[in-house]
Amino acid sequence: MSLDWPLLLLIFMINVVYVTLSTIRMMLTMKGYQSVAPIIAMIEVTIYVIGLGLVLDRLDNVWNIVAYALGYGVGIYTGMKIEDRLALGHIMVTAIVPEENVNVSEELRNRGYGVTTSHAYGKEGNRYVLEILTPRSNERKLYKEISVIEPKAFVISYEPKYISGGFWTKRVRKNHLNLGEKKKKLSSEVEQSLKESEKNRVQQEADDTKKYQEEASQYGAQSSEKEGPVKETRENHDKLD
Repeated sequence: MSLDWPLLLLIFMINVVYVTLSTIRMMLTMKGYQSVAPIIAMIEVTIYVIGLGLVLDRLDNVWNIVAYALGYGVGIYTGMKIEDRLALGHIMVTAIVPEENVNVSEELRNRGYGVTTSHAYGKEGNRYVLEILTPRSNERKLYKEISVIEPKAFVISYEPKYISGGFWTKRVRKNHLNLGEKKKKLSSEVEQSLKESEKNRVQQEADDTKKYQEEASQYGAQSSEKEGPVKETRENHDKLD
């Protein structure tokens, strides 16, 4: 049984692209992207028909079926990786922290997250339950920040199906989850601008003072030169008298 490497590679690549698009389209459909999903579906089914036709026309070659199956598996993996990179949608993170650490919610709010706090009771005593809504693009960053603030925090997350109203929605839609960092950056820029303005003002005053002194000195020298002949004339008149 001969191996047609160009054909095997073509079948493999077609199926990788097809299954990748299929995986992304399915995730977009589940997340409610109704305008994008149909377009991807049309491209997906076109590629599917081409790839399937190549295999069905050559069922006597088992390597074509192997290439088709291998492309299917690689396509699913690739689609999941691409979707993970796109980080579509939002997640709800629930963090349960010890009661003595009351600063966790304030720390997260200062970093731009919307946090709802409630009291709970566990095996080891009172606890705070923090509920945080964030885009999936900030998911790993949020986990790290919670771990740094409270290493003993118990964290779970899930993907909400429907979001409406409240402080969280406004913050998510306006992309203000990095508000704390933006405020800090803006404050630093304003402070730097004020320092530059003050420095420029002091420099300008020094330049003006120096210029005034030079003009005064020059004017004094010119006055002395003019006063010399007048004084000599007066002395000559006094002698004649």
